[in-house]
Amino acid sequence: TNVVLSDTIRTGATFQDYEILSAVITGWDASVLNSSNGVTFGTAGTVAGDGNSVSFDVGTLVNTADQSVTNDFITFEVTARSLGSDASLEADDRLANTGRFQADGVDASVSNGVDVVEPNVAIDKTASPSTVVADGTVNYRIDVTNPAQSRDAPAYDVVITDDLADPNITLDAGTVVVTVNGANVTATAVQTGNGGGDTTILITFDEIAIDDEVVITYSASVNPAVEAEIEIDNTADITYDSLPGDNTDDERDYSDSDDATVTAASPSITKDVINPSTDETAGTDL
Repeated sequence: TNVVLSDTIRTGATFQDYEILSAVITGWDASVLNSSNGVTFGTAGTVAGDGNSVSFDVGTLVNTADQSVTNDFITFEVTARSLGSDASLEADDRLANTGRFQADGVDASVSNGVDVVEPNVAIDKTASPSTVVADGTVNYRIDVTNPAQSRDAPAYDVVITDDLADPNITLDAGTVVVTVNGANVTATAVQTGNGGGDTTILITFDEIAIDDEVVITYSASVNPAVEAEIEIDNTADITYDSLPGDNTDDERDYSDSDDATVTAASPSITKDVINPSTDETAGTDL
């Protein structure tokens, strides 16, 4: 009698907290199990207001004898999601929750856990040549990877930008090329950068999957009036999050950047001696 099934999640769990969304009875043989409160296969649990627990008030549970133990069980499944605000948690952290069976004279529980997963995105930007001349061209490359690790996850809502903010370079509009694992996705990924008059680059992806490799290439022109030995710095930025779509309150947000620097060439002077047709001695004009 007074049977209650419940599942409780540890406060301070995944990314500060679990949030239980729902629970339902998925294993219940009505031919031998009877609940005085009408709980049966498909019954939804009652989620607490704080989202930290869910319960089924079974009431009096009668298990009719049928000389078999194969159907003397109850299964319920809980759907929960992690919230993204606790930056102290990292991939591979182990987080536990507890299922419980309570009745008059009985209090049994069992715990299990899940592992935290996170995107593992890296961005690397390079430029060539390292020394440029006025009115010359700089070729840029951005590599974005999400390499597999023990507890990796996709990156969602990815935005890559390059404002080319240094006045000594100007984007060569139309030169932006984007590939994912070698496949050209320029047409869908590039939002700005290839249109006439574009001066900045904006690239978006709904998702960068585990082990994806994104390569972005483009060129920029050096200001014809650039001063010698000036360092021209250019930064690419990336933002992404842990859940697809707009889940502002529940997801974890990430950002990173990398820059590449080239140097404007210095003037140089060389001096050559024109080889005379005869050997000269000291004191002879050359």
